[in-house]
Amino acid sequence: MRLELLQLWFKPLQGPKLSQLRPALLTAAQEQAGPGAELLRWAITAAEPGRGLHIEAVLLVGDAPAPTRS
Repeated sequence: MRLELLQLWFKPLQGPKLSQLRPALLTAAQEQAGPGAELLRWAITAAEPGRGLHIEAVLLVGDAPAPTRS
């Protein structure tokens, strides 16, 4: 397992921001580090009207979980 840094700009839509942010972070984490990535911590580090929110997150990256057999 290793730690990895994720940085992204997130421009939320109208409405509750947190309910939009968490799925976006999880999607970005899996796109960057693969399906085994987990969010440990995240923070909003900047806010700009034109770009949105700058997010920095720490990911825990390990092997992808084995598919379950049915």
